[in-house]
Amino acid sequence: MQLIFAEVSAPRLRRTLRGLDLQTLRFSGFRGTLVLAQLTILVATPYDALMQTLVGSGAGPVCDGLRNASTYCLGRSLPDALVTSAMVMILIGAAAGVAPTVMAILHAWVAFSIAGSISLPDGGDQAAAVCTLLLVAVSFADRRRWLLGPPHTVANWRRQVALAGLMVMRVQVTAIYFNAAIAKLFAPEWVNGTAEYYVLRDPFFGASGPLAPVLQAATTLPAVTVGVTWGAVIAEIAIGALILCGPRSRSIALVLCVVLHGAIIITMGLWSFGLIMIAIVGIAAMPYTPHEQTHQFWSRLGRRQHGTVHSPSVNGAGVR
Repeated sequence: MQLIFAEVSAPRLRRTLRGLDLQTLRFSGFRGTLVLAQLTILVATPYDALMQTLVGSGAGPVCDGLRNASTYCLGRSLPDALVTSAMVMILIGAAAGVAPTVMAILHAWVAFSIAGSISLPDGGDQAAAVCTLLLVAVSFADRRRWLLGPPHTVANWRRQVALAGLMVMRVQVTAIYFNAAIAKLFAPEWVNGTAEYYVLRDPFFGASGPLAPVLQAATTLPAVTVGVTWGAVIAEIAIGALILCGPRSRSIALVLCVVLHGAIIITMGLWSFGLIMIAIVGIAAMPYTPHEQTHQFWSRLGRRQHGTVHSPSVNGAGVR
């Protein structure tokens, strides 16, 4: 298993920089998923709900220190709808890939504004604020006029900046998931395997809709409850470790992330949080070069199946 430290050795680094290609629909798709998650916050959530009054503090937006530079604080004298509309337009421009580096800076500003100035930001908002800042560096290797535009030649220094941003993003993903997993180990409900029983019955964030009775009935079985509870912890540790490895391991990390956060979306309805984390892990896990693309988990699996079907046979038995 290759670790990230091996990738910064001179020969491998030179090969990666020569083949680095981020002018792809894959990158645009994950960036668009991140934008979609943030649009659900701005469009589907009323402004008053984002800026609700908290005990011990006034109503939002929160404007102190660096938060004064947020869109909400700079636009306090403007109509709420105008500020929200401006943020939505920036996000749409970022998703479309127009002027990638400029839009990446504006995207980071919007993400910072959401995480810093609304009354109750969640972990996904904070992760998005950090990772969109890193996406400014990554966007230096995207020279397209927009996401469907033809790729352009990218200078070597731009590739270096982008690769540095991707490397740091992978370390950031590891920090997020290791922190989440380790924190759970200090909570008795997670250690004894009963946490999911209580999570699914939480009056605010628990399971709802037609799946609620099924999930609540399933978690009355000790084996199911313990398996799901510890499965979440193990998945977080695995994502944090695999994202630091080679392209095949990173693709497995992405699969685990989709399963984990897909389950959270289905059971708890945390759409923005789930989509943000899937997008961030997707960008960190994606292959950087055509060579890496051939070494993803599903690429190898496809070649293995293809080889099995078309392998020569002796007396009807496949030879490998």
